[in-house]
Parts: sequence; C-alpha cells; structure tokens
Amino acid sequence: MRTRWKTITLAKSPKRRSPGGASEIALLPSFPQGEIVHATAAANQPSPAGTVQGFAELYYILEGEGELWRATGRVQTVTRLRPRSCVTVCPGTDYQYRADGADMKFLVATAPRFNLKNWKKATRRYWNEGRKARRRSTQPGPWTTTQLPAAYNYLAPDGSEIRLLPSLDAGGLAHCTLPAGAVSAAVRHKTVKEVWYVLAGRGEVWRDQEDDHELVAVEPDMCLTIPTGVSFQFRASGDGPLEIMIGTFPAWPGPDEAEPVRGKWEVPPRIALRHDHVALRVRDYDATVRWYIDKLGFRVVREWPSRDMRLCYLENGLTRVEIMGGGEVQLSEEPLDFESSLRRPGYHHLSLMVDDVQQTTAILRERGVAVIEGPRDVGEIERRIAFVRDDNANIIELVGKL
Repeated sequence: MRTRWKTITLAKSPKRRSPGGASEIALLPSFPQGEIVHATAAANQPSPAGTVQGFAELYYILEGEGELWRATGRVQTVTRLRPRSCVTVCPGTDYQYRADGADMKFLVATAPRFNLKNWKKATRRYWNEGRKARRRSTQPGPWTTTQLPAAYNYLAPDGSEIRLLPSLDAGGLAHCTLPAGAVSAAVRHKTVKEVWYVLAGRGEVWRDQEDDHELVAVEPDMCLTIPTGVSFQFRASGDGPLEIMIGTFPAWPGPDEAEPVRGKWEVPPRIALRHDHVALRVRDYDATVRWYIDKLGFRVVREWPSRDMRLCYLENGLTRVEIMGGGEVQLSEEPLDFESSLRRPGYHHLSLMVDDVQQTTAILRERGVAVIEGPRDVGEIERRIAFVRDDNANIIELVGKL
C-alpha cells in the first residue's frame, strides 16, 4: 500500500525563488487545500510589492527582524516583524516586506496552496528601489498581527498545549508544545489535513492507516503531513519539550474533529485541573470581608458555618476567594518585608489579573492599601506586576499584560 503521508527535512527540500526573487523558498510537503513553506529574506532587500487573489497567507517569524507593509484602498500599515510574531496577508491586499540588518527566516502558510497565477505585481509599493519608504501611515486595516502567547490557550484533544495564531476559514496556524517525556493521546481527524513543522525539541511521530504504518524520529526543521483519516500519536524526548508549528486546512472546527484511536504507546492517565479558589484564614472575618469588598470590588456570593468558624465565597469576575474567620486564631510572627517574604517557604501570594497595573495600583493607594513592590515590568513573561497587602498582611499580586 502506498503511504499517504510525507516527511522531509529542510536541508533536503527543493528550493525556488519567491516572485521577484527577494526570498529563497524551501518547498515542504503540502496539500491542495494548504501548505507551509520555509522562506529566507535577504537582508535589506525589499521584496517586490505584490497582491494575491484566491488565497491568503500567514507569516510566522523564526529568526531575524524586518517590516511588513500592507495596504487596501486608503488604509495601510507598517508592522514590525520579530521572532514569534505572526501576520496575515488577505486576498486583495497589497503587501511588501524586507529584512533589517540580517537575513530573516519565516514560515509562510498558504490556504489554499500557492499558485503563481494568482500573484500579481502591485501598482503601488512602500519601499522603492532605493530601499526608502515613500510614505508612512498607521491606519488600522482588515488584517491580523499576533505575538505567540506566553501561556497556552487550551489543551488539544491529544493532550498537547495549543497556542492560537491567526486563522482564516480556509486554514490557520497553531503552536503545539508537548512537554518533555510526555506522550500524546492517539487520534485521527475526520475532515481536516495538517502540515507539521518541528520548531524545537526531539521526539517521535507514529502514523497509521489500515495496514500502512510508520514511526519517524523528528527534530528541528523537519516537516511532515497528517492526512485526513490517518491515525497518529507523538511523544517528546526526555531532554526538552517538543514544539511544532501546525498548519490546519481548512480551519480547525472544534474538539469533536479528533476521534480517539488505539495508538502505539500507552498514555499515562492525565488529571485535568482548573483553578477554583484560594482560601484565607483571617483574624477578623467581618473586617476582611469588608476590605475585599471596599478595596478590590469583590462581592459575597455564599456564606456558611463550619465548626466554630464563619466562611464565605467572594467573587470578582472569574476570581473566587474563600474567607475563613471566627473561632480561635493562632497569631503568627509580624509580616516580613517583600524581599524577606521571598525567603520564607509556604504560601506566598494570590495573583489577580487587572487591565492596567499602573492605574489599579494608584487607585488602591488612594484607598489606603499598602503597595509593597512595583509596579515593574518582567519582560521574560511579558507582564507588568505589583504587590500589595490585605488587612491580614496577605500578599496580593496585581498582574497585567505589557
């Protein structure tokens, strides 16, 4: 039986030039419904301005930096391209890109598969032959720019971590991470086809259909396909997570798309957890409930007795805190300063997501709340944070996006 899937390394993939010759394109296994290719844009050489019809493109930046100009009608934008950013080029959009300082490497997902007949040279451009911009504009347009999220959006039916990137009806991209040593559940897709490009890590991928099966070791810069109806399972080696860029064609319809099958490896039982609440034991029940209501805008949603104590749930949005008061309280040592608190084992802080850390901190200061740290930025996790204390000296972290 002839194998329906394909596997290739970037080094062995056929190469061609992009329209106009500004980039080297490495052709990877694909489907008529969609493809992923690897592109390398030469430094400081603007691409020809073009426009596409009948298909859309998504760029995911791997290495280097650059800029992308997109325009439609009177609307145009220039977007900075950095590693882990993803942008869309929709049908009918004029576009042009360039790499700054060094070559820029990126993946291009096209849905459906690229057809040179549907690429046309645009009647306008942003960079001229002298590599200078003709005009700048910052008006918003009908396209998408996304940075890869620091936290995963959801767990896939196979158990891997999925970070969402732009998606169109014809197809889209998603970043998949399987933790070191983990094994995915075995599934097969009912309607979609996928192209996988390994970004980091090592592991194995098993594919099977009827009497045809294959086990392949994977590493960075390998590409493989998962056709509709093919059973598959994958696992990461123990020395690091396996990261894969997945192109899905057409767009992923939902969790019912993947149906469980018998796989090659046994999957350890997985305990699915969701955060429910944090409980605080307090000296003065009424005073603490009032503090959380007045200072942070919580509301009491339920109260009940337990032994000689009074308990309640406080909620603000999706955040729930349980207050435990009354009865005998054994007072502990005086609260430590923030730096000293980092050296003490045990519970440290409750973290609350807010829209604007700077503004929220200012409001709490006006309400008499002690701000003990920050606000400050933590670039590694793309967050701005600050720390305050409640009326029982419990530490609360305020966190927001940069």
